[in-house]
Amino acid sequence: MAGVIKVGGASASVKLQGNDTITSDQTFTFPNTGGELAINGGGDESGSGADAWATVYGTDIENGYNIKEVDREAEGQFDFVFSTPMASEHYSVVASAQARYCGVSSQSVNGFRLVISSASGANEDPNPALPLNVAVFASNSVAPPHGVGADAWGNVNDDASVNGSFNVASVTRERTGKFVVVFTTPMPNSNYAATVSPATKSCVTRYVEVSETGFAVQTLNASSNSELDCGFSFTVHASSTVTPTYTWTRDGTTLKPANSGDDVEVDGTITANGLKNPDYGDWGFSIAHSSSQRFGTQTIQADGTNADNLNRQVFKIVTKDTGVGSSTKFAVSAVGDVRIGGTISNDAESSTPNIKLSADGSAEFGVIGANNSDQGQSKFTSVGRLQIDGTVGSGGEATSQFIQCKNNGSQKFAVAKNGQITAPNVTFNLDPDNSANYVSTMVDGEEQQVYSGPTLDVRQVLLDLQSKVEALQAEIETLKGGAS
Repeated sequence: MAGVIKVGGASASVKLQGNDTITSDQTFTFPNTGGELAINGGGDESGSGADAWATVYGTDIENGYNIKEVDREAEGQFDFVFSTPMASEHYSVVASAQARYCGVSSQSVNGFRLVISSASGANEDPNPALPLNVAVFASNSVAPPHGVGADAWGNVNDDASVNGSFNVASVTRERTGKFVVVFTTPMPNSNYAATVSPATKSCVTRYVEVSETGFAVQTLNASSNSELDCGFSFTVHASSTVTPTYTWTRDGTTLKPANSGDDVEVDGTITANGLKNPDYGDWGFSIAHSSSQRFGTQTIQADGTNADNLNRQVFKIVTKDTGVGSSTKFAVSAVGDVRIGGTISNDAESSTPNIKLSADGSAEFGVIGANNSDQGQSKFTSVGRLQIDGTVGSGGEATSQFIQCKNNGSQKFAVAKNGQITAPNVTFNLDPDNSANYVSTMVDGEEQQVYSGPTLDVRQVLLDLQSKVEALQAEIETLKGGAS
């Protein structure tokens, strides 16, 4: 899976630092700056926001999330068991079955009992050929903007006390059988969908007096249709935007999954725009992970197009030094220059790295420490030229070799600081511009043109000249002896 970030364990976290908006001590709301947070993880992929839901025929689960099984205990009584328990028993359950009344008789963190009855009030199984729909809401964590699946939900007792809720400022009992719900944050308009279910089969419910700021719930006796106080659960849906199916909570300056310790998988891109924090430099997004976590084929993109200083580092890797403290070992500037090792600061111009790879194709390799200072400094220029400066560093004599080529431990070529070259032999191609002097051959699996024309073996020529000079000298000595 591309673009995956896994976060888990006590030492793992995802941090967003900068001008994010904190709506409470526990929750981040991301700024509307064009950035996107698209996250799949924790919860189903439908964007429902429900902590559990199911479509059931008889006791068979056709589709759903976090519902392990459904058992029929008696006529009109069905036990729903969660795959993952709720945080508490104070959650909201909403259910519907055609031509039946649905209510919850008991609930725990592990599941709940749904009681289904006919219009007469007697328990009666739903038609197994028709769907029984159930949704459970228990989470308070706020997702990124545009709601949390349900824009409001609540679990209310018959005295108007609230067991659990989201986006509910208050629930008050106006009179027998009438409760007024007020939202914390109003809906965009009054054209929203509200679903209300009674807590017992002896009651039926309906919602009235709908407005942007709230609505009223009437609870009625199922037999006489007279108003009667009873508990109920409700959900409100007003947003058409499908929200991320995972939520985040704030712990200091760290953004953690709502149920921290789980893994978060991101199938797509996380973009953080314009976030700045002077305590951490100009970093918009950073990842801290434990030693057991590794990156695979995923990509981290750092966009430096809007950097106020092109020499600023837009991506870096910081490692712990021996003892206490840490330092940057790898950095990329806004113009694409890469610096490795040595001393690297936030401002590239003031950095003194051991290696610098420039975006123009050039490369520089700095001094490698005091013990090897005679190795000097080398540079590959953007036009392919190699420069080696032997004056850098104080160690070594003029004849010290700072370029060496070896084969199986044996030195084959060397250049000293003073320019002296040591080599076993030199061969010159005498006619390299003639294309007829080349043949095609396979080298390491690739076809290459290899020179086959006339050459000059300098070593052999010199040996031949030396031999001839020695012969001439001997002949001269002989002629001298005869003349005397």
